[in-house]
Amino acid sequence: MPKAFHTHFSALIALTLIGSGNGLNAQPAEDLEACKGKDAGTKLVACTRIIERGEAMLAKDRAIALQERGYAYLAGGQLDSAIADFELAIALNPSDASGFLNRGNAYAVKGLLNRAIADYDQA
Repeated sequence: MPKAFHTHFSALIALTLIGSGNGLNAQPAEDLEACKGKDAGTKLVACTRIIERGEAMLAKDRAIALQERGYAYLAGGQLDSAIADFELAIALNPSDASGFLNRGNAYAVKGLLNRAIADYDQA
């Protein structure tokens, strides 16, 4: 099957799991661990839960979850979603250079080299 199908199918599965009442309501610490993990699908689900939870969360921690979800989107080729998450992470924690670096990487993959260079300079 085409790669695009797998990417969209994985995102659909992740969104289905997020919204279903199937026992995936993990504790915040478990979500944070999964959000920082290597598996893109698990990362996407756990980071989204953290972001949507909106509990009295430090902006820095929310920015980390957005960064991690952005990595998952980037790995799945969902560049616009990755850029959007990196932009939100930058807004929440503008002193963290990794937001600019990661957004620059997404722009570079997208072929928007001037924007990538601007983000690399900012980082």
